[in-house]
Amino acid sequence: MSMTRKISAAGLAAVAVLGLGLASAAPASAAGPTGCKSYVDAKSVRGYAECAGGAGYVRVIVTCRDYRGTDSKHRGSWVVANSSAASVYSCGGQTAWAVAAAHETAIQIG
Repeated sequence: MSMTRKISAAGLAAVAVLGLGLASAAPASAAGPTGCKSYVDAKSVRGYAECAGGAGYVRVIVTCRDYRGTDSKHRGSWVVANSSAASVYSCGGQTAWAVAAAHETAIQIG
């Protein structure tokens, strides 16, 4: 019984040391995008996503609803998070409308 406890304690100590090593190896730029927001335009045609700063990329995820009431999700292209560009996806506006927008972010290490 005490041998099991010693092995478990040693295993936990090894994991803790490994975890500290990995945390210190990550560059400061791995912080990721900051100040991100996503929204649908006033005409409910397009969804947008943008970030105010940080390192990495952002893209919009738009929920489009067609004239039958069927929803579908679509993604815009990746844009640099701290640029003035926004990720945009258009549902069309003729037979489908943007009803919601969200965003996803990514970082590039190395």
